[in-house]
Formats: sequence, structure tokens, C-alpha cells
Amino acid sequence: MFKRKLVVALLTTINAGIIYMLFNNGITLENSIISFISDLFVFTILISIVYVAPIVFILGIPISIGIDKVTNKIRNTLTKVVSRFLLHAVSGIIFLSVLFFLQGSLPIISDGGDIINLILVSIYPSTFFGLIDLVMKIPSDVFGNEFKPLSK
Repeated sequence: MFKRKLVVALLTTINAGIIYMLFNNGITLENSIISFISDLFVFTILISIVYVAPIVFILGIPISIGIDKVTNKIRNTLTKVVSRFLLHAVSGIIFLSVLFFLQGSLPIISDGGDIINLILVSIYPSTFFGLIDLVMKIPSDVFGNEFKPLSK
């Protein structure tokens, strides 16, 4: 389970970095597609390593393990999946709310840019983590903890 969470955290870190750079940076397609992709790649790595990775690996993995332990007690599969999705989204909102409280500022809800940033920074990465974790968990639920080759 922990290996799966590490892979999911890595995918979430890369994905959140790319999404953040595409929506919030001034990288434009001025010169060529090669310079656009190289700028996007370099800045995505920097944003992912400096900002996203510590949060996802230090907070995201333990929170996701806790959500799994809480939702494993639910017997209905649909309720379990919906609960995991909602708990991941709520955990992202709670994290960002605590961060805003510690900084002493709140986002301006009437400003569309703040709402998009709120979604991109809190809800999107946490729900992406939860959905990718769920998708990667399905084969282990169906085939057991280890994948065994069909032929010896």
C-alpha cells in the first residue's frame, strides 16, 4: 500500500506542477513550441520540487492512509468511493484554510482568479491524488497484493 501511495504522490506532484504552471504563469508561446515546452518543463520541475512535493509527500500520504482506514469500515462500495473522493477534497480545503489562517489572509471569493487558485491549489491535487489512488487500488483488490505473471 505504501509503495502505491508513493507512486500516486509522485504522479500528483508532477501533475499539480504542470497544471499550476499552465494556469498561473506567464509562459506563452512567443518564440517556438520547443522553447515553450522547455520553459514549461523547467518551471514545472522547480515548482513541483520546491512547493508541491513537500506538501504531497509529508501531508498527503498520511492523510490518504487515514482516509483509507476510515473508509475501509464502510461496506457499500459506492459509498466508500464517494466518501474517499469527498474526504480527499475536504482535506485539501482544510489544508488551504489552515494555511490562509496562518498567513492571516483569506481569499477574496468574489474574485474569479482567487476561486480558480483555490480550486487549483487545494481541491484539484487532493482529489487527483484520491482518484489515482483509487484507480491504482482496483487491480490490487481484484488480483491480490501482488501481480503474478500468467506464465512461469
